[in-house]
Amino acid sequence: MIPEEPYAQRKDNGVFNPIRLALNKQQTIPSTKKVIPFQDYETGVLQYGNANPASKDFDSLTDISMSKDKKVIEGRIAWQLLNVKDPSLKEVMGDIWKQGLSSSVETSGIRAAVVTTEKGSVQQTIPKTVKGQLKQEGSLFYNWKTWDHPEFYERLKRSYEIMQKTFQTK
Repeated sequence: MIPEEPYAQRKDNGVFNPIRLALNKQQTIPSTKKVIPFQDYETGVLQYGNANPASKDFDSLTDISMSKDKKVIEGRIAWQLLNVKDPSLKEVMGDIWKQGLSSSVETSGIRAAVVTTEKGSVQQTIPKTVKGQLKQEGSLFYNWKTWDHPEFYERLKRSYEIMQKTFQTK
């Protein structure tokens, strides 16, 4: 499916590997011998859009959005992309090199930094860089309480009325 790379056997090898969701394995149709290639989707590519359900241009797949006055940036990142196994317990992936794939640890929270670039050149960072490096001190810190039952609210999607009309008995 994916070629094995020798560097992947070394911990902290410095290579960034995007998280990919396998859509289908490579397969050959026996009757035609046609090869259908392996397909994947890079899940870590964030989609810019409008996350406000009341807005005309709302997109439920939005990961990053910005307020009209450009003073607020809202980001939604799936727990799995942050290696969080169970957010209700603050359980994250542990050191898989020592304890294997089932390794878990409890986290106190998540640190984040923000970097803006233009044409590949860094323009601004939060926190500010020190000698070209981001430091933990001053980074944004997100902490949450554990829970037994998640808070949620229900709302009808825009397609509800379309589906209602389609399946309405006459």
